Amino acid sequence: MESKNNSKERCCIQPTNRVKQIFLQSLLTILSLNIYAAEAATIQQNHTTSENTTNLFPIPIKSASLFMSLAINNTPTIVTERVLASSVSSAERRQHVAWFAESHTEWGFKYNYGNASLDDGFDCSGFVRYVLNYFDIKTSRSSTEQFKEGIRIPVESARAGDLVFFGSKNNVSHVAMVVSNDEKGLVVVHSTNTRGVVKENITESSYWRPKLKDKAVNIIGL
Repeated sequence: MESKNNSKERCCIQPTNRVKQIFLQSLLTILSLNIYAAEAATIQQNHTTSENTTNLFPIPIKSASLFMSLAINNTPTIVTERVLASSVSSAERRQHVAWFAESHTEWGFKYNYGNASLDDGFDCSGFVRYVLNYFDIKTSRSSTEQFKEGIRIPVESARAGDLVFFGSKNNVSHVAMVVSNDEKGLVVVHSTNTRGVVKENITESSYWRPKLKDKAVNIIGL
């Protein structure tokens, strides 16, 4: 009986953050390959005819993952880690950034003040910075500084990938990334101190809606 119980306990071991990270990266690769494989031949031709190293858009492919290596090696067309930005529309780039942020909401990442990593968790500005940095978009570490960067726009005009801010009066105390902003409401992904990284409709939140700043920030620049 004791050996059976131990066997059951071993089967219930929760995956580590590293395992979650590898699995998450593998899912991202599959999505990336489906989206971009059809365009790979055209992209490759663009590279040979007009090399432009200052206008590239990264695709989430990490060679450290075994699943990713297998997926890349078995793809009939070549998919590199970056494509020419001109081959992907601005709306697609924005959606890709927003989707990458949203994909972290199912893995139980906890809020951790002052941190910005898959292993240690995220605070609000750390999570935003982590997502943007993945796409080579640089931003400051704190939400206060992030509010001063990019292009200031009305929050009603915020699109996928833009940043929205929260606070009282002239203070900024929280930042989130927009997933969608339409008749259904303002939907964001953010790292909250009680629930970790979550997707949430701010329009329906009695807590966050009154704290929402009337200005958002276009940090992507598109």
